Amino acid sequence: AIAGAIIGAAVGGWLSDRFGRRLTILLADFLFLAGSVFMATAPNPAALIVGRVFVGLGVGMASMTCPLYISETSPGTWRWMLGIAGVPALLQFTLMLLLPESPRWLYRKVHSSLKSYKARGSRR
Repeated sequence: AIAGAIIGAAVGGWLSDRFGRRLTILLADFLFLAGSVFMATAPNPAALIVGRVFVGLGVGMASMTCPLYISETSPGTWRWMLGIAGVPALLQFTLMLLLPESPRWLYRKVHSSLKSYKARGSRR
């Protein structure tokens, strides 16, 4: 998804200059929707990755084009809408402090530490 987002952001700027902000946002929405459906119906991991790339392309295009569209179409007093994007990030940050670490990550970390400990112990 991240590679798709990087490419989407790069291409999104060019597309929005060439074909307009509105059409580029519509394309980004379509890519995001298509990728989501593709991931939901993916029969195997490879298909899931393809769906993630499509979602990444859409997200990258939208993240490049939507702020431009908002800033160019809204009066100066409405530009606070751009700052609203920080609210979900702040909410997620705050709530993540209350959640535990991922069990899979913890298992891998402990398993890795045990392997390292055993390897050091066998050298003694």
